[in-house]
Amino acid sequence: MSKSGSKSSQKKPVNKNSSPSQNLCARPINDDTDDSIFCEGVCKDWMHRTCAGLSKAAFESARESPDDYFCHYCDSRCLKEEIKALKWRISSLEAEL
Repeated sequence: MSKSGSKSSQKKPVNKNSSPSQNLCARPINDDTDDSIFCEGVCKDWMHRTCAGLSKAAFESARESPDDYFCHYCDSRCLKEEIKALKWRISSLEAEL
């Protein structure tokens, strides 16, 4: 599971055809000086800690967590899909009554 960057610990996947993630900037990520994190969601892209909107504490917490990291764009997209599925399930259950 790749979540936060360090050239010595892992190789960053390259995604030149990024989806419209709201976190990306035009600055390259320098493995030696920049805190970066990989989104496991739809965008599948690396972003600077600050571009992802993470404080130092939140970044360290995400980096140490066994859970995958999802940027704000992908997290809200996943939640919308989950809400849609739950609404469908409620409709199905109501039809059974």
